[in-house]
Amino acid sequence: MSEDLKESKLLEIINPFYLQALSSLKMLDIPGVESKLDLKAANHAITLLDYLKNKMNECLNPEEKKIFDEILNNLKYLYLQKQNEKSENSQKEEK
Repeated sequence: MSEDLKESKLLEIINPFYLQALSSLKMLDIPGVESKLDLKAANHAITLLDYLKNKMNECLNPEEKKIFDEILNNLKYLYLQKQNEKSENSQKEEK
């Protein structure tokens, strides 16, 4: 199997969880779908991707590991950013 084909298969597996997390973090607008911040759903998608990466780790080549790491690191950063924003907004509303 060619590396390009293998990499595209990996992206086909990762992409639904990645898009779900982005949508749950209100970082992706899907036409016709009302998006709302859902940290629980975003966390679930990120946890699933982490689990998948750990299970597939031995089978991944360095480039695939890099792709997985970049996606996970990006999602975790966005998650923390949105979580902090929500926390700050809640504190402002209490005052």
